[in-house]
Amino acid sequence: FKKLFEILPYQLKRYPQPKALVYHYNNNWISFSTEESLEKIQKISTGFLNLKIKKGEAVAIMSRFGSPMWNVIDFALQQIGVIVIPLHSIMSSKALSFVLNDAAVKHCVVANQQMYEAVLAVKETVPELQEIYSFEKIVGVKYWEELLATPSEAQLEIIKKSREQINENDLATIIYTSGTTGNPKGVMLSHKNILSNIQSIISMVPVNYQKRTMSF
Repeated sequence: FKKLFEILPYQLKRYPQPKALVYHYNNNWISFSTEESLEKIQKISTGFLNLKIKKGEAVAIMSRFGSPMWNVIDFALQQIGVIVIPLHSIMSSKALSFVLNDAAVKHCVVANQQMYEAVLAVKETVPELQEIYSFEKIVGVKYWEELLATPSEAQLEIIKKSREQINENDLATIIYTSGTTGNPKGVMLSHKNILSNIQSIISMVPVNYQKRTMSF
């Protein structure tokens, strides 16, 4: 694989996992298989296409913890050429407004009510921001699963062509610094930037497809 969104198809072809992505919620373990993850990715891509989002535009994700929902949304955006902007969960209102405007974020996905309220508090200062979605169910807030949409044949073809046209040197994400010396600075990272890091260290990490890893 040469692009980030090719990792799960690579896994499906060679080492399909019944529990590829797992998280703990309300005292329960919830898992997505490799195949389920890819199905959700296709549906999320379709949902964003239905929102008329275009290649090169930006969507932000704010979460205190990693989660399969982040992975699914991240890959879904990447494969249609949308730039993913991760937001620090405790950034100030001033910094949050600056980043959302600097990246011209069109939509934002947050983890919970606290983060929803943080983004909502600056929404009027961010003219490009259209909608806020949440990983958790919050009354009056769009739930992330509302983005799931079954793709038509035409949409599947659009996604396929997009995946093929994206180059490993294309921009995948912009990670903003903390802004301790002024406004946050956006670090522009390509697919190749991130995958080269993975390829550089993978031989030193004692894991394989038979083992599990935990991120916390």
